[in-house]
Amino acid sequence: GMTVGLSDVALICKILSPEKIPSFDDKSILLDAIQDFHYQRKSLDSVINVLSVALYALFQADSKYLQILQNGCFNYFLCGNECVEIPMGLLSGLLPKPFLLFKHFFSVAIYAVICNFKLRGLVGFPIALFEAILTFYTAIVVFVPYLWVELVS
Repeated sequence: GMTVGLSDVALICKILSPEKIPSFDDKSILLDAIQDFHYQRKSLDSVINVLSVALYALFQADSKYLQILQNGCFNYFLCGNECVEIPMGLLSGLLPKPFLLFKHFFSVAIYAVICNFKLRGLVGFPIALFEAILTFYTAIVVFVPYLWVELVS
């Protein structure tokens, strides 16, 4: 929340600077500036908000399929390099790119399913297949509605 708040303050100061808006008397220019603010803050705001909700659901893990995603997330981070750098960049607000968040969230979901297949082994393949479907469904339910609301509103 503080990352978004501080970013909003910096952005509104830039948009409402005296060079861009010499006077607050012209309502049409002011309305355009506020509309610019709304659209320019969208990418960072949506990434931070969606990621916070998704991580809360993931670490709360109140279902078997969220636990599979949680284990996959931890194992994904253990891969290092961009598997850690990009998610941390998204979380810190340094990478305000909603579709990069989408890519990495579902990379984690795919990796979680792969880890679950490995854990179940050949004998547990049918169960792992069933769990894979429900894990993807859970990932979609946790992530997509929040991203949609953030990007559309």
